[in-house]
Amino acid sequence: MDSLIPGLPDDVAKLCLARIPLHLYTTVRSVCRSWGQWLIDETGELAKMRRDAGLKGDQLFLLVCKSMYSETQDGQENLGNYSHLPWLWNGRRYAKFSYRLARVEFDAAGQIVMEYVGDELTCKLPFPYAKAFETMISIGRNLFLFRIGRDVWRCDTATGRWQQVATRNWYEKRFAWGVIKGQLYIAGGQSHTAGGTSISAEVYDLEKDKWSPLPTMPQVRGRSQGYITEEGKFLVFGTDSRSNIEPAALIYDPDAIASGWSILENFWPFGGRLVGSAVAGKQLYVASEHGPAEFELRQFNGKAWRSLACRGGEGVLNHCDALIALDGGLLSAGWSGDSSWLRAPLAGSVMRSGLAKLRHLERWTPAGEEIIVAAVGA
Repeated sequence: MDSLIPGLPDDVAKLCLARIPLHLYTTVRSVCRSWGQWLIDETGELAKMRRDAGLKGDQLFLLVCKSMYSETQDGQENLGNYSHLPWLWNGRRYAKFSYRLARVEFDAAGQIVMEYVGDELTCKLPFPYAKAFETMISIGRNLFLFRIGRDVWRCDTATGRWQQVATRNWYEKRFAWGVIKGQLYIAGGQSHTAGGTSISAEVYDLEKDKWSPLPTMPQVRGRSQGYITEEGKFLVFGTDSRSNIEPAALIYDPDAIASGWSILENFWPFGGRLVGSAVAGKQLYVASEHGPAEFELRQFNGKAWRSLACRGGEGVLNHCDALIALDGGLLSAGWSGDSSWLRAPLAGSVMRSGLAKLRHLERWTPAGEEIIVAAVGA
């Protein structure tokens, strides 16, 4: 095998390649096949080198959608890249949708750089709405994309390849999830019926590509958040059918399957309606609403809650659909209206000073595209 960079030992060449910004990987692969092959990182060597060099930070992935609509299926004058997509009828008009995965980074000057990862995702979707996907989860270098219904897709972010994986046993959205020993645990969520909440739970084995049911939960949980405790247990925290936060948390211990679920009373003693939640390492962040424009942001460190300096009235959490934890800071995100956006919470809450550049995202949306879901990967 030829050397990666002529004149340099491979160990030195790999150190050089490891310092290439992630948003340039697509360009690098087109320049040199051997470089591109090594950057795929089948062995995990690249990830370790980037970590050791202090370059391994969080990555923000967005599923973005371009769409076009028409009253008829005939006589379209400017289909462009949409020509190969089927027309879908949504009850009012015909539509075409094209999905792409985007990786968002910041360059050395703090400016936003967006790179498309892999190919267009069409999935032959028989669903006539842009928001055909509900949840995206990052596990290692894989992103798992959950469609409305029970279908699940996986994208290898190193190669950009999409693959449909095993179908889920149940359909819920806004469910709690967590990864324990390489297995994905899912519980609760909102069912397909209006206001429906769920007691179902299941686990996905990544190696076997198989979903297996777990014991049903003793209480329903609607919009939910998962959290992995220090003991390696799966904690589910969530709402009732009216988005009011339930005070009790439900806990499942994978090492004590026969015990089923246990109830942790008074886990959340603060009341309110759930606005958004996110996990960063062992930190759980919860935003709650306690009245018109009255929001609170709290942090749980595995032992106790503390209130953060984030108050209502400034629009930071208003109309928020999700919280996203990124490199020690938080973004609030919204994509339920006519536009999609990302923005940082109030300065001085949980943001480190070095993350002030995230405020650029408040004014940023991909041109002509709509953000559908987001996920943070390592």
